[in-house]
Amino acid sequence: ELDRLTDAFDRMVTNQLKVRTSNSPAPNWRRNERRRSGMPNIPRALTGDLTNIVVAYGERELVRRDAPDGPGDHQPAPLYWTALRLGGGESFKCAIQSESFDNKNLLAHLRLPLTEIQNAVSRGEFRERWRQFVRPQDRVVVFHNSTAVLLENVNAKFASHLVLKSVKLAEARSIMDRVDDSNSLPADLRNGSRASQRLANLVALVEYLNKNYHGASDEILSE
Repeated sequence: ELDRLTDAFDRMVTNQLKVRTSNSPAPNWRRNERRRSGMPNIPRALTGDLTNIVVAYGERELVRRDAPDGPGDHQPAPLYWTALRLGGGESFKCAIQSESFDNKNLLAHLRLPLTEIQNAVSRGEFRERWRQFVRPQDRVVVFHNSTAVLLENVNAKFASHLVLKSVKLAEARSIMDRVDDSNSLPADLRNGSRASQRLANLVALVEYLNKNYHGASDEILSE
């Protein structure tokens, strides 16, 4: 009697495994874990053609402590947005109208030229300009996810984003720190601002990854 019950149980387990294999094959998670462990996690999009790669950096407005809903509910908007399409060299820069530009300490921190601030546009116009610049097939590369969120907060996310903060590359910081924006960006983006320097840093990192991991196998990659 026990033997018959054991045989029946074994057949049930076998049948269940067959159904699982035929209908929904389980991912090889052990292999995936080995692949991720210690790997730089470089997005595949950066190891090939960079035609549709747009590197971007944005400054955020100050969070108002006296906001009606409180600072915790405030959704920060971009204050200054700058970007470079690596494939064709097209550039983008735009200051967005905000009371934050009245803060002298912030202006000193951002180092934005007065001409940039004087040409600031409304959020709606910024959104339209960015919509015309970015293409649906583009991948917008930022370093921090909080930078990408700035676009989402003003309904200006028109392409998918890649965040490089999680790339496990020991030399990443040194690569970015030794870049000078005066020789790595188009002339119209070199204005001495903090945004200009941060954008140059990120462009250097993306180009380094592309040069050193171009055509790399899936074993070192992760989206």
